[in-house]
Amino acid sequence: MKLLLGSAILIGIFLFVSIYITHQTLDRINQYRYELANLRALISEAKWSDAQKQAMGLQKQWNQIQDHWDLYIFHTDIENIEITIARMVSFINSKDEASALAELAALDMHFSHIYRNEMFNMQNVL
Repeated sequence: MKLLLGSAILIGIFLFVSIYITHQTLDRINQYRYELANLRALISEAKWSDAQKQAMGLQKQWNQIQDHWDLYIFHTDIENIEITIARMVSFINSKDEASALAELAALDMHFSHIYRNEMFNMQNVL
């Protein structure tokens, strides 16, 4: 009986922690995608200094969070985001609007992919 109760408590704790982490990850992805939309507007308006500041801030935030995400998100997804951010920052620094916008779109797709993979639904459970 104690074993059953202990197992149930551990499973409950595991479920609570996993739901919390998933919620935090999805919330953070939504924040990144919002920042990407703001960055897209800055680039389209040719506000390069503001775009550079925001892109560097985005890169700094990513460098802080990627170590945590390495524990439960595929490493290829992490690497793809890291490479895309680096290319995006480079294109923004060189004021190449078309390439910067293309990298922004790719970055948005990478975040969208992670969002779909981490979201709790029957397709991901099965």
